[in-house]
Amino acid sequence: MQIVQYYVQSNSANPAILERPRVSENEAYKAMQIVQDYVQSNSANPAILKYSDELDDFISRECMKKRKQSKISDYFKKL
Repeated sequence: MQIVQYYVQSNSANPAILERPRVSENEAYKAMQIVQDYVQSNSANPAILKYSDELDDFISRECMKKRKQSKISDYFKKL
């Protein structure tokens, strides 16, 4: 429901054009967990499970690309 409201508000000048908000890596990961749970409980097809695992791996790799390591100097007080 919130997404529909976002579409309407952001495109009030031209309601025929609907833009989707960007999905974060965290949201994609959570959604993928739900999909995997559904597939595991409703399908015995190993090909579907394989594709589900591949999508999970892709999302994990994308999350790792966005991470940044903090510098050790950030933990010390400047004199």
